[in-house]
Amino acid sequence: MTDGNVGYEGERTPLNRLYPARWILFAGGLLCLVFAWLEPHRTTYALAGFVALVGVAILFPRRTLQARIRGNMASRSTTWPDTSIKATTEALGFPAYVLDADAVLRYANAQAEIA
Repeated sequence: MTDGNVGYEGERTPLNRLYPARWILFAGGLLCLVFAWLEPHRTTYALAGFVALVGVAILFPRRTLQARIRGNMASRSTTWPDTSIKATTEALGFPAYVLDADAVLRYANAQAEIA
């Protein structure tokens, strides 16, 4: 470990969790400032909202990029759609398309190819 602030994922301190959420915190801070400027008598509400946002950022860590990539690769490794989905789509009497979670066309029945 060369950097003293960030080690492996289990070693992250609560303050180190603020860095991945920096843009959300920045936008939230700007919104709180605008709210406090527009409603000066409710500045304490804006401050309480920002403190709550910082608390959520500290208590709930974000997933790392490696975990997201690993999750995407695992879900894409299976063959999809399987035979049952294709047979059901072919049995329909109208054009039908099968899309995956990323809205990529995975299968189109014969009526869809004609249409």
